[in-house]
Amino acid sequence: MKEIQNYIENVLISKDNSLEDKTVQYLSAMPTEIAITYTLKNKLQGLFKEVYIHRFFKPCRTVRKCTWHSVFCQWNTLNRNADMIKITNCLHTEQIQNHLNNAIDDFKYDQFVFYQTYQDVVVPVSKRLGKRVLLVKIYCYCPMCKKLFCIGGRKDEKDIVNLVEYSILGKQVIKYVEEEVYHHIGREKYLGYCHKFWDKKEKMLLKEFGIIWYSPQVLHPERFYD
Repeated sequence: MKEIQNYIENVLISKDNSLEDKTVQYLSAMPTEIAITYTLKNKLQGLFKEVYIHRFFKPCRTVRKCTWHSVFCQWNTLNRNADMIKITNCLHTEQIQNHLNNAIDDFKYDQFVFYQTYQDVVVPVSKRLGKRVLLVKIYCYCPMCKKLFCIGGRKDEKDIVNLVEYSILGKQVIKYVEEEVYHHIGREKYLGYCHKFWDKKEKMLLKEFGIIWYSPQVLHPERFYD
């Protein structure tokens, strides 16, 4: 694992920063972390409240509504061996974290609604490359304050990725090029198909759009692809 990390930091990132292309023109609106506190309008009730909560969580890959009991049961697993994230609370929720950390099952929190979210955020590490970070959070909705508070969670560093694949404009270009590649080499998979697909995709992106793109094999040489 350390060898791979050295390769990424000392070889791949260094090489990427030395290259010139037009990729920067296609990097826009990268996914960013949602806020740790969100205030709803005071008059929102029932269905409208859920609509506004849904909009706030829209950037997340997955959102799951939870009860106090389900949060209590999984709290230690959620926070074990992970980098912690920023948290917040209000006067009505300030004891929740303490009770969860000390395994105190307090039924008074049954009145609160909890949301578990999964969000992918990309942190740039070079001109075209980024580190994908998975953020897992628990939000608590306080009906008295009409606010969502992030009461805990973790962040896990995942893969090195091409930034262009996480940009709004970049996604459109990637989708177009992939369809063109399918048109040229077909969709039927066979041994070695992925390498042929990536090679064609890489060349087409560079030739037609001036974008330097790295295949999964280049980004993750420790993995085996067939």
